[in-house]
Amino acid sequence: MNKKYAFLILILFSIMVSAQDIEKETSELKELELRLISLKNLHSQLDGIFKDKTEKKNLEKNIKETNKKIINKKLSLYEARVKLPANDPRAILIKIDNIERQNTINTYDELIKNLLAEIHKLPKDASGKYNNKDQSSYDDFVKVKEKYTKEREKLQTQINLEKVKIFEQAELIQKEELPFELTPEERLNTSNDPLIAQKIDVNKKLERLRVNEKSKKAFANTKATYKATIYNTNFTVPVARFNFGDDENSEGDVILFNSIGAGFGKSWGKLEEIRNGAGDLVATDFRNSISIHAGVLFSASSGEDGNNVFAPVISLGLLDFQLGLGYELGTLANSQDPFFLTIGYAIPLYKLTKTKFYVKRKSKILNEITAF
Repeated sequence: MNKKYAFLILILFSIMVSAQDIEKETSELKELELRLISLKNLHSQLDGIFKDKTEKKNLEKNIKETNKKIINKKLSLYEARVKLPANDPRAILIKIDNIERQNTINTYDELIKNLLAEIHKLPKDASGKYNNKDQSSYDDFVKVKEKYTKEREKLQTQINLEKVKIFEQAELIQKEELPFELTPEERLNTSNDPLIAQKIDVNKKLERLRVNEKSKKAFANTKATYKATIYNTNFTVPVARFNFGDDENSEGDVILFNSIGAGFGKSWGKLEEIRNGAGDLVATDFRNSISIHAGVLFSASSGEDGNNVFAPVISLGLLDFQLGLGYELGTLANSQDPFFLTIGYAIPLYKLTKTKFYVKRKSKILNEITAF
């Protein structure tokens, strides 16, 4: 048989098997959901009239296990639908990966495997029992194994719940239709009818929302770095200030650490974004390359010889280092020109507090998208 035809037959067969699996999984899921409803109704009816706590505990355990089976069944069903061709109406067009936590699951599996190996090495006597020392070691190994198993199951349940949530969101977005279906005549009369224009605007916003949701899923569990331009505020610490002189006998003088400042500006650098399994942004960081800031320096002192500083400053920044030109509006010393130069260090406020910066523009991604 021609290899090409054999390959096509194999693909068709796998699709048929996948479709049968989906029908079977769907049927089993419905049965579990009906069972869960029955158990919850029974629990509600019998609540308060249980003969003993054991009956109530067993029923609640049954509800919990059935709910867990439903989650696993949903996940199995969604994963089967991911494998379907894109043109199949049952297909889910999404890819989910969580390498970091899956590695944690693998680590737990390896630890449990090693503990079982250590248990197997413990010697037994002719009657199949351990001596006192080995029995103590056995008990310790079992306790640790139970702890690892419990933590592994807890983490796996969290992963499964998050995956099902993402699948359900993706399915909802795929099934949604635009709220307003407009005829060609209505589209031509948008200028005459503000209501039609509003309907079109709603449709466009919904389409944009769907694109954004799909984009979030595409970047789930990733860390990406962009070139970016942002607006931000900063806290300025002038290290040195050079005051120009206003006569021929004085070029100027240098003052160290005589004021503090704050400003607002525009920065160009690298933006780092980290997203969770649902694609939501959980952390951002910006590393400045070059910036332009405007702000003020200020300080005050009391007494007859007090020196008050209040000066607008324009600064050029490289990384977090700033070189600025200012104009003193406060106290001027004898032979001092109002203009001065300042060298300082800028500390972005978003690094000190929960203050956010405004991203004006993001360019292409600088690094490969790596899952974690």
